[in-house]
Amino acid sequence: MTLLFWRGRGPTALSPKLRNAVIDRFSLTEKAIDALKMIQKNGRFAGRKVTHIRVFDPSIVSGEVTRYGHLDGLKQSIRFTGRIEQGGTLYLDYAVNA
Repeated sequence: MTLLFWRGRGPTALSPKLRNAVIDRFSLTEKAIDALKMIQKNGRFAGRKVTHIRVFDPSIVSGEVTRYGHLDGLKQSIRFTGRIEQGGTLYLDYAVNA
């Protein structure tokens, strides 16, 4: 078995905590959220270790998204960006052409 650590984890469904945050903050419906995916990477924010996240619409993306950076050239597909602090606190922003 070969582990491809450099490829990242790839896109996943939104976690329950992230789904609830999107519903509460941006008033999206469950149906609208079901169509979205998230991708993440470890990094830093203000010197702290965090997990950076992007929530995107895979129907707008042509090709496979396997890493966080794959969305750099596909800003129109990104709906929300944010970070998760080590303690689990979630910060989320609406992405306008990220």
